[in-house]
Amino acid sequence: MAFFFCGDMIATCKKLLMSLVEEYSSQRAKEIADGQTAKVGLPAAGKKKEKLVTPKAQDLVPLSLVVRGIGAEYPELLDCQHQHNRELNINDDGKMTLSWDADNDANDDGPLVEFCRRALFSDELERFCARSVKAEVDRLNSTRLGVSVSARSEGAAKIQHVGESFESSFRVLCYLLQLFAKSLDTLGSRAHQGEMDITMITMVNDMKEELLLGCGSCLARLVTEYYLFKNAETHCLYFESHQEKGAVNSSPVEHYFQAVSIGTLNFPFLVLRCSSENEIFRCPLKYLRSAFPGSTGSNLAEMWSLCSRDGQGDSSCNYTAGKKLELFVQHLVSNCLSLVGTPFAILNKKTERKVSDARRECIIDRLERSLDREEVVMCAIVLICHQVKSLSIAGSDTINLALKLFEHDAKIPNEVTEAIKGLKSTDTCETINLIARVKKFGLAKNSKSLAAMVKS
Repeated sequence: MAFFFCGDMIATCKKLLMSLVEEYSSQRAKEIADGQTAKVGLPAAGKKKEKLVTPKAQDLVPLSLVVRGIGAEYPELLDCQHQHNRELNINDDGKMTLSWDADNDANDDGPLVEFCRRALFSDELERFCARSVKAEVDRLNSTRLGVSVSARSEGAAKIQHVGESFESSFRVLCYLLQLFAKSLDTLGSRAHQGEMDITMITMVNDMKEELLLGCGSCLARLVTEYYLFKNAETHCLYFESHQEKGAVNSSPVEHYFQAVSIGTLNFPFLVLRCSSENEIFRCPLKYLRSAFPGSTGSNLAEMWSLCSRDGQGDSSCNYTAGKKLELFVQHLVSNCLSLVGTPFAILNKKTERKVSDARRECIIDRLERSLDREEVVMCAIVLICHQVKSLSIAGSDTINLALKLFEHDAKIPNEVTEAIKGLKSTDTCETINLIARVKKFGLAKNSKSLAAMVKS
């Protein structure tokens, strides 16, 4: 018998694993802290407090705990595990001695156990467990020694996980925003030098607006969420996400950040909203300025003013999209450290090459695996821009405008442009052949390779 597990299920199980690690870390930290107290003793009144030393955690979250947690989420898989145990006369209660490092070729511990070993175990899990236990021990020791600690309801392991998730997504969005902005500046410079007419210059300005409203607003949301999370602030803020065809989805401010893919093709347009208890809408910028201390509220309000289409009533609405984009980046560079404790991630030349190459590889992978004609079109256009024009772009409107620029580019054969246009508009039996043809163009390494593919 063979079992196949999809990527979405594995991703769900990894999220569940974080809560299991937190549960175990709290229990393990209490054992360590109690052992330290018994050995060292609490400081007597009037005596100098001794520093409690936290030993390094030597064990992982038990595999048996993970198996039970995943089994509770997927009962049918748990039933398969129970059936396996019954066939081998294994008592389910005796599975507490399961080991993560069993020999995969020789063990016979059942499908659920083997899934957990193969899909969830990693060196990073070992490091994360060690850091989580240490964080919990530090928190317990601080409390017992009378040190002021945050009055959060979340455990130290979850707080640490949220912080790591934020930093990863924050860095990616900072890099992508600068990478796209630099490419659009290059495109705009070419337009002003006479390579394109005034219509093309307007297109570049539209591209910059989409970048600011999309990638920019996603970065603003991330900063806002993490500031509120770090400071345990109460608020009445929520986000509206303007998706394709004007659809609007509302969502509250959350504290658990989704990983941002470096190969993202399109970003939602996010708008900050504020409502009172009786659901009467209020100006979110005025709320930010009045609700948060010092310059924090003003800095958050200015950030949202710059990445909003109408400036939400601020004077920034008088700027062009290009100027607002420039001011938005400058504002983040100046204020991210004070807002979230992490400086804005500057994109230098060395990092730019790494980010650009990683993005290209990610989009190539998407292109090769996709059978969706819209996704194939977007991936192909983005890759041709990267390979032929050395430009990095994102956003559905920007990608469509880039296709129009292909018509005026001597390096891109007309057959390539027509094939992509054909795939965008067709919905017939010819789609499969067009998908294969457009994929081939998208994988071209340079303009010479692209021209050779047209002739072949």
